[in-house]
Amino acid sequence: MRGARASRRTRRAIHQPPRARGCTQRVFLSDASIMKPQIAALIALLTYPAPAGTQAGHAERHATLPAVSPNGRWIAYVRDKSPDSTELRVVGVDGSKDRLLRGAGPHGVPGWGDGGRRVTLVQSSGDSATLWSIGLDGRDARVLARLQGHALSPSNNGRLLAYATGDWRHNRLTVSDFDGGHIRVLTDSSAAWFNIAWSPDDRMLAASRLDSTADMQVWLACGSRPSSRLVEVQSAQPRPLTAFASAEGRPQWPAWSPDGKRVAVQAGHYDREHPEKNESDIWVIEMASGRATKVGMRTGT
Repeated sequence: MRGARASRRTRRAIHQPPRARGCTQRVFLSDASIMKPQIAALIALLTYPAPAGTQAGHAERHATLPAVSPNGRWIAYVRDKSPDSTELRVVGVDGSKDRLLRGAGPHGVPGWGDGGRRVTLVQSSGDSATLWSIGLDGRDARVLARLQGHALSPSNNGRLLAYATGDWRHNRLTVSDFDGGHIRVLTDSSAAWFNIAWSPDDRMLAASRLDSTADMQVWLACGSRPSSRLVEVQSAQPRPLTAFASAEGRPQWPAWSPDGKRVAVQAGHYDREHPEKNESDIWVIEMASGRATKVGMRTGT
């Protein structure tokens, strides 16, 4: 009976997305089963034990913003030591070889670059954002880009940047070259865009969208298509990927499967001041059908 209720709840939470117009998706013939160990690793990381040195009296988030490496072996994550100080760390998916890459710095969002050989970190300050690249040994930190915008996200081929231009409440989903040239604006400023993720072939973008009614869903927009000399952005109307009921939480942080056929999202209810009260689920949405499956739940994440 409980399973039947869960199944009905899943169907109510998700709608079947319309197919893209003017944007043809190409998928890689990679092993789709990689998605399962990645998700298991993310769920385990959400309850990762506190590293040594935890300060008493501070609601520290010991492991947040996880990003799985392309080969599925490593997870880059952030440890919030205080509201103004974080650590960038890397740990194996089995929990081994946890190490510090960058410490006591301002808040940032980790990712991966150079085919998984380097960790990226996006840090925002005011109306600008900086994209860093750091070796897996914590050395050779480089600034790859610095632009006016928020939620910077580099394409997998290393040629383009997706980001939001405007303030945090009203902005436009935008794509440009790394130096800020060849700007393409993909949306209007009627909503806020963040948590931007490129599909494996860089043809599509998945992003969290917060509208004026405070409804948050994950949307899709066309990313890029290869041309003879450079990657050009196609124009197509963005469309929702999710339509979660409020009881399921607000979907965000989309992550693509290696073959581009599925998108995982996190949805839940959060209290930043009391993270032990947080509740969240991980869902996987099939791109072809729009069917969603809840694959794990944790409380106090």
